[in-house]
Amino acid sequence: MYLKIVIAGTAILGVLLFLPLLSADEKIAVVKLFVLNFLILYFLNGIVKKHCVLFLSAVLILIHVLLGMNAIGWNEGTMSSSAYYVNFLGDVSDLFMGFILLNVFTFLIPLAVYLLFWYSVIRLLCTEKRENSSKFNKN
Repeated sequence: MYLKIVIAGTAILGVLLFLPLLSADEKIAVVKLFVLNFLILYFLNGIVKKHCVLFLSAVLILIHVLLGMNAIGWNEGTMSSSAYYVNFLGDVSDLFMGFILLNVFTFLIPLAVYLLFWYSVIRLLCTEKRENSSKFNKN
């Protein structure tokens, strides 16, 4: 449990360092995106027993694909969409589509760092779960 709190705190601190560079809407979108990812991974971690890393990685990629599909008529100039399927996640979808546009011009390096961060979080969640379950099975 302590390790999960450290990981979440580190991620939040990393986001807070870059928040002054963003506008108010982008700050809210970043926080929503990280909270959404952490909550889904945390709750699904308790359900999945086998192939935890593979399953949670696939779910995380699916979440981001759905966020990209949420933006209808996304415009590169305004970095926003004309409509959304889920209005609550509209600013998150715009942020994610802008992130994808940034990756087109930077050889996917930010995307690789982003995915590596979430992969390490998933590995730590699954490893800690496996260690805790083996402790309870020995007794």
